[in-house]
Amino acid sequence: MAVVQAKVMQVGNSLGIVLTKEMQDKMNVGKGDTLMLVETDCGYSISAFNPEIAEEVALARDVSKQYRHTLRELAK
Repeated sequence: MAVVQAKVMQVGNSLGIVLTKEMQDKMNVGKGDTLMLVETDCGYSISAFNPEIAEEVALARDVSKQYRHTLRELAK
């Protein structure tokens, strides 16, 4: 696993992360694309946005909310 640095820059009133050409190519992203940030134990993982994965995450979130009591009991 490669560790790379990305520069954080001011973009209007917000902050943006500058991706090198190599990073863009590896992630298959370009200007205007959406990135997905997933919280991990070590911080965040950044990847190209995938609508199918986003839909699955939303579905899992809905199911876990709907069955939170059942899931809590099963976890005991």
